[in-house]
Parts: sequence; C-alpha cells; structure tokens
Amino acid sequence: MTLLPGNEGIAQAVADRVGKLLGTVGGGGMARAELLATGAVVEAKRARAGRTLFLPGNWTEIGAPHLPLETAKLATHVVCPLYGNRILAPFVRVLPTAPLHEMFAEAWERR
Repeated sequence: MTLLPGNEGIAQAVADRVGKLLGTVGGGGMARAELLATGAVVEAKRARAGRTLFLPGNWTEIGAPHLPLETAKLATHVVCPLYGNRILAPFVRVLPTAPLHEMFAEAWERR
C-alpha cells in the first residue's frame, strides 16, 4: 500500500484492499454474499466512500481531507467529529488505532 504525503488516502487504500479481498475470497464474491446474508454489513452507495459494503447504522460525514465513515467506527478509531473538517482524535487523520487484523478479530468476537 502506498501512502500519499500526510497519509491522505490511507482510508481509501484500506477500503480498496478490503473490497478487493471480499471480491476474491471464496470464489469471486462468495464472502461478500455471506457477509450480506448474515446482516454484518449492508450494501449501499454513500458519498465519498469508494466502496459499497458498510456496517449497519448511521453514516458520519466529516469534511475533507477526512473521509466519511460509519458512526459505529468512531469509537474504535477514537474519533470525535467537531465541526466542518475538524476532529478530535489521536492522529491528525481518521486512522485505525490498532493493527487491522486485531480490529477485525475484536469485531468478529463482538458480533
């Protein structure tokens, strides 16, 4: 994964990777269909998302340079949107606070 200066694009790069993984694991979309069938994700179109699978629930718009995200992810990413494009977070961008494999494992246990 290539990061742009200042980490812009990291969330999009992660979303692209996850989307590609879901499209190829289990025979070209089977994992995607299974996730949809369980209700763990919903298929939708959302502004500036660059993907079509989302966690169920509300969508939080955050101004550029940040990307909007599922409201459920605010707690795991330790992000508090303020106003406009301002956030209160441990990083200057909306980024995961733990390695992705750990976050996925924790989310799987919570389901």
